[in-house]
Amino acid sequence: MFRQIEINPEETHFQKFLWKKGLNETVLIYKLKTITYMQVLITTPGRYLSTLVLIQLAIDKEDNFPIAANIVRQDVYSDHILNGCFTLKELEIRKSKLLQLFESAGMSLAQMVFLTLK
Repeated sequence: MFRQIEINPEETHFQKFLWKKGLNETVLIYKLKTITYMQVLITTPGRYLSTLVLIQLAIDKEDNFPIAANIVRQDVYSDHILNGCFTLKELEIRKSKLLQLFESAGMSLAQMVFLTLK
């Protein structure tokens, strides 16, 4: 999820890395346009930015996706959405609404896991 969150283009110069294919090759400089995975794991700003983006998405899209927005505001921890319900029908509704919410922002969910007693 974090690699889908783009940072302000004016701040990409703070996220650079160097790459060199061989000893005699020129050093290439790359700017990262998204929050990096290690930034999220190691630094507080990375976690803060990713959480802030999800909360803002929920606020911005609340009128169109009230169920999903409520889940994102209440049930997101790091890059996990931890939510439950009592029926499979409700599960399908929540899944559909969450997918629609994230797709509306150009984001996709990489993995979904559902646990059931049946």
